[in-house]
Amino acid sequence: MNPRVIQNISPILSNSTLVLVLLCTVGVYMYLVSMSVVHVVVQKETIRNNKLVLSEIANLEAEYISAQHVVSERIAKQSDLTEQSDKIFVSRSAPSLVMSPRDGG
Repeated sequence: MNPRVIQNISPILSNSTLVLVLLCTVGVYMYLVSMSVVHVVVQKETIRNNKLVLSEIANLEAEYISAQHVVSERIAKQSDLTEQSDKIFVSRSAPSLVMSPRDGG
C-alpha cells in the first residue's frame, strides 16, 4: 500500500473507533441506570408485599387467639368451672442463708 493512503486511513480509523467506544460506553451507562431503577422499583414492591403478608399473618394470629379463648371458655363451662371474682396473689421468696430486712430479721 501507498504510505499516503495509510496516513489518510489512520485518522479515519482512529475517529471511528473512538466514536464506537463512546457509543458503547453510553449504551452500557444507560443500561446500568435503567437496571438500577428497575431494581429500586422491584425492591419497593417486595417490601410492600412483605408488609401486606405480615399484616395478614397478624390478623390470622388475632383470629386464632380469639377462637382459642372461645374454645377454652366452652371447655370450662362443660366441666362446670366458674370464674373467680376474688384474685389471690402468691409470692415466693427464694430461700437464702442471709436474713434481709424484708424477711423481718
